[in-house]
Amino acid sequence: MDSWVRIEGEYFNADLINTQLSIGSHANLIISLNTIKNPESYGFFTNWFDSAFDSSSTRSGYASQYKKDISCKSFDAKGCFIKAIDFNPNTDSINIDISCDYLTPANISERREEKLDSLLNETYPNKNNIS
Repeated sequence: MDSWVRIEGEYFNADLINTQLSIGSHANLIISLNTIKNPESYGFFTNWFDSAFDSSSTRSGYASQYKKDISCKSFDAKGCFIKAIDFNPNTDSINIDISCDYLTPANISERREEKLDSLLNETYPNKNNIS
């Protein structure tokens, strides 16, 4: 994956990741995804967005209950929630506008090790037993 984002263990190929930093630690993200390359993305993001408004859920009214953490190769973002989703059916793309409580630049060597471990676990579930 060239540009990717990870949310709750799910990886998505991103066409664009824009970060807007503001005073303090808050940030805004815009993530653009192609729904053909990421067939599960539309459902994932609309379900996440809808969880904030589900009246039958205990989450309703409490933003901290539906916030998620987002990682990519250049940053880690904590306490993220979706402000808006734009879907363009002509290009099969979605743009997700996200607000984050806290954003820190990623340590590239740690991110590399984490990605390698993730790939090895997918390829070799019992990698510790490999001799």
